[in-house]
Amino acid sequence: MVTSQKWSRVLACAFLVLLAFFIVSGCAQPPNNFVVRPGPNLTPQQYLDAVRVYSSIINAYPDLQPLYISRGYALAKLGRYEEAISDYTTAIELDQTASDPYMGRGLALMNAGELDEALVDMNKAIELDKTNASAFNNRG
Repeated sequence: MVTSQKWSRVLACAFLVLLAFFIVSGCAQPPNNFVVRPGPNLTPQQYLDAVRVYSSIINAYPDLQPLYISRGYALAKLGRYEEAISDYTTAIELDQTASDPYMGRGLALMNAGELDEALVDMNKAIELDKTNASAFNNRG
């Protein structure tokens, strides 16, 4: 079993290896699609570690939208819905054409009891990506 300290190191090392690759290959910043969202079946400590790692990376790359989506996901899994909503909102501000942050924020809003706002976000996620089965499923 992977301990939380090892999990944190694995995430940090994976990011550093990818970052080194992009720097060596001449990219000033890694592309948006290289960020990995934490899995759905982690322990609370692993989600806390993921939040810590994503926060460190966000300090270095504050305009990398998938980082906010991934940290928002981890925060929501921890029940920290207001913080998750804030991260998803930042992700939306960075790219208003992406469906995932609307769906993530919608789920966080739903779990926070803000059902009307959640429905608005789920509808927006579907409007942006009509193939987003999760948004359809979560909207009901």
